[in-house]
Amino acid sequence: MKTGDHDKDPLAQWADRVLRQAPERRAPSTLVPRVVAEIRRRANLPWYRRPWLQWSGPQRWMSVVVLSGALYGFFGWLIPSLNSAAVGTATYRQASRVPGFIDVLWDAGSLVLDAVARSAETIPPWAFTAMLAIVVFSWLSTVGLGTACWRIARHSR
Repeated sequence: MKTGDHDKDPLAQWADRVLRQAPERRAPSTLVPRVVAEIRRRANLPWYRRPWLQWSGPQRWMSVVVLSGALYGFFGWLIPSLNSAAVGTATYRQASRVPGFIDVLWDAGSLVLDAVARSAETIPPWAFTAMLAIVVFSWLSTVGLGTACWRIARHSR
């Protein structure tokens, strides 16, 4: 709502009048000491209990290095070693016959991209440019229409 719109709206005028007549509420006398105590408590926290962005630069870099090492150890060493230990089992042999979900998606994506590449060879450059312009225009008009709807919804009250 714009600043000048409340002069015309009777509901806004009534709410403004009622809120101006309401007595001002006082904060409890214990509020300020509790807030100051909480600020001091947070300031005295050890570095590892603070949010990560408040750590010093070397501590953040070291945490990235340690986390990267842990992830590499898990995904690069532990899982392959468990996988190689399971290769001889009957469950592994049975599971290896069934294509995984990722394999199916990969094959479908490869098929679609191959079809697009083959058909793109037969399309003249001006037609390809026109299709690309239509896609960009459609996307921009969708964003613009969404923005317009948002503004109408927010400012029509």
